[in-house]
Amino acid sequence: MHIREIEKIKSQLSWIEKAESEAKRLSAQIPDGQLYIGIVGIDLKFNSCTFINGLATLRKVTNPPGFVFICSAANLNFTEYLGVSRYSSNIQAELVVDCKNIFKTQESEFVLNIAWSILSLLKLRSQSNLLCPIYANKSWDTIASIKDNSVIFGILDDIPKRIAHPSLSKVTKEDIAWVQKNLSDSLALRNREIGKRFSLAYNIFYEWNHTSNPRIALANLWCGLEALYGKQNDRPVTEKLLNRLCEWIGYTDRNYVRLLYKSRCDAVHGRVLSQEELLKMIFDSEKLLKDSLIRCVEVVQQPLQDWVCSNH
Repeated sequence: MHIREIEKIKSQLSWIEKAESEAKRLSAQIPDGQLYIGIVGIDLKFNSCTFINGLATLRKVTNPPGFVFICSAANLNFTEYLGVSRYSSNIQAELVVDCKNIFKTQESEFVLNIAWSILSLLKLRSQSNLLCPIYANKSWDTIASIKDNSVIFGILDDIPKRIAHPSLSKVTKEDIAWVQKNLSDSLALRNREIGKRFSLAYNIFYEWNHTSNPRIALANLWCGLEALYGKQNDRPVTEKLLNRLCEWIGYTDRNYVRLLYKSRCDAVHGRVLSQEELLKMIFDSEKLLKDSLIRCVEVVQQPLQDWVCSNH
């Protein structure tokens, strides 16, 4: 074997040993949890914070595992670990959720709903690039030290290509304080019995950029806006919707909002638009939906009552 190849192998082994050692060191610092949601597209300005009296903890991940570590740790009865490995080395943070002592439940769907409620509100506040592709029943910081094939991995937002902002803003303590303050009210607004408009628009905001097609992304954003502001029997439809939107969020440049709506029409009808035009219209339209939902959360109200469906 060539000396250079030997040195390369030694370097790789050294890296593996270092990751394993770091995982063991970090294990003492990580809170117990039922699920550890891996997050990408996020930059925390702090090491950790808690929600709902410690039920959930958002923390930095500094030792994310690569493919080799995933294979060594994975419970092979759950084949999703192969897909998980596409994202694992890029994990920047994790949300640790442990409901068993408060709600006495082991149901992963319930725990995932708690996690989504927190992370979707954080995405609304400041983190449009936030993506939660994977989860595990052990911390992503400690996977490198687990060799007994005991870890259960799962896939959530499996979006290999998506539309993202060119710059990534950091999560500040002010952002976290806003989420903590408004979490209960956002849950109340999402109640299907009282907030179908808000709930639909809120879900759309979380998923609007889970596509690589800018026309679809722009259409998604305006679906969310029309869910909030569209009203039966509006005449003219567009002007009433845009007036309602501007009044709700306090925009004075109605001509530009009208231009954004026109760009939505151009996009969904396949008219010629440059990539640069589309991206500008996308991010400006995203701000309309973001500002609309943030005001809903802060005043605990929708701009309109829900639609009443007729029986025919």
